[in-house]
Amino acid sequence: MGTSTFFSTPFYRADQRTPDLSANLVRVCLDVKAQGLEKPDPPQGKIPGVFESQFDFLEYSDPFVLELKTHILRTLTGFVAWVNDVPPETAAGYKWAYHSWFHVTSKGGYFRAHTHPLASWSVVYCAARGDLLPDNPFNRGDIVFYDPRSNASMFLDPSNRNMRRELSFNSFKIALEDGDLLIFPSYLTHFIEPYVGESERITVAANFWTTG
Repeated sequence: MGTSTFFSTPFYRADQRTPDLSANLVRVCLDVKAQGLEKPDPPQGKIPGVFESQFDFLEYSDPFVLELKTHILRTLTGFVAWVNDVPPETAAGYKWAYHSWFHVTSKGGYFRAHTHPLASWSVVYCAARGDLLPDNPFNRGDIVFYDPRSNASMFLDPSNRNMRRELSFNSFKIALEDGDLLIFPSYLTHFIEPYVGESERITVAANFWTTG
């Protein structure tokens, strides 16, 4: 059979730099925050340093939010067509339902390990990266994913501890930049490292599933 890679986990990262879109989404998010339109019962409870909006962000009528929604749906449809090996026109016919929100994270903000139940795909768009903090790589608000194979690391020795990245069971971290769009399966456990920058970090998130 040769070497194969079963049990793979699909990710997609689009590193498109769209400064006008990012800047205007920052404006929209900060306007909502200034109005105090915060989700009253966030899933992880109220975390100091984190503003979480209500779960209808992509329904806003603002033209830049609509542009982001179109960008996400177009990218997600193409990605889903590829991972399912179906024609693009087939994936384009899927009817999507979703929840969408944004976070404004200030100094000290973080998120505990969690999944996104009752959804197929999760999306994160980075509108404002915040401070890069090159001298402090563990406090930049990066997203960290755990391997879903819970028993994969039950025994470690030199023959399996340092396998290739696509075979490894070590957790891994993704540092999003302004304009980055990330898609991943909603079942993956992940968390957000503490952010200690002075400027605010702003990300948009959504969970998608098909209906009909």
